[in-house]
Amino acid sequence: MCDGVSRLPGMTTSTVSTSARKARPHDIAVASEVMADAFFDDPVFRWCIPDDERRAAILPAFFALVGATLLPYDEVHVTGDGAGAAFWVPPGQPSVPPGGDEEVHRAKVECGQARRGVAAERPRLRCGGPGNVARRSSQPATGGTVDLDQDQVVKTLNEIVELELAGAVRYTQYSLMVFGHARIPIISWMREQASESLVHAALAGEEVTSLGDAVSLGIGELVGSHHPTVDEMMQEMLVHENRGVHLYENLLALVEGRSVSLEEYARQMIRNEKLHIAEIEKMLRRRGDA
Repeated sequence: MCDGVSRLPGMTTSTVSTSARKARPHDIAVASEVMADAFFDDPVFRWCIPDDERRAAILPAFFALVGATLLPYDEVHVTGDGAGAAFWVPPGQPSVPPGGDEEVHRAKVECGQARRGVAAERPRLRCGGPGNVARRSSQPATGGTVDLDQDQVVKTLNEIVELELAGAVRYTQYSLMVFGHARIPIISWMREQASESLVHAALAGEEVTSLGDAVSLGIGELVGSHHPTVDEMMQEMLVHENRGVHLYENLLALVEGRSVSLEEYARQMIRNEKLHIAEIEKMLRRRGDA
């Protein structure tokens, strides 16, 4: 239970009790709004994003990324009424779980873009005082979505969800086909990719639900046969990763100039996928190759 007691002189003592529980992936959206409201006037964030409207637009996305990154620790908590949240890193653990570095990098990019100037797409969050739930201004912020083909955007996002889920299964399957002296580092890398694909699938799914639509229950193409060599697996990985780039580029074409948030999301994911492709291509090279 979480209890809050007021003990200021001259004030009536009151107690508020509410239950807290471990957050699940679908709770991140609500938790990020709560954290964004709590840190809206934080000095660091005010310096990072000086404009109030922009800060109100960026912080929920920032905390959604942080929450999704920390979720594997199982120490993200929310209250039953959705008015409270807490993000924790367990004692002795790194601040970023294995495979979470890219999500943190994306959060830093969001913050940097905001400081350079990003139009707000969300209404400003207003606090009514300590302990109050965030309230939104009735005046919409400037820079919202314009002429967005939501059906096509949702279709593309759901294709990304399916592909990323397939990627999680693919990398896990590949890791079970590796043998030999280099098995341990290779399977470790593959399983990190599998975990990252799950995070990416969840991020795309959150974008779908933020648009008010339903997430696809399908999954993309899986591995069709066993492979005797790691090189053959890597070649298939290249095909899979290039499909991801293609889908994220399709999304970018749909949202560019129409939705700042989705545009930034698509650009960063394209960057992530291209880094993966470059990494696989380097792994396929032999010593002495130009």
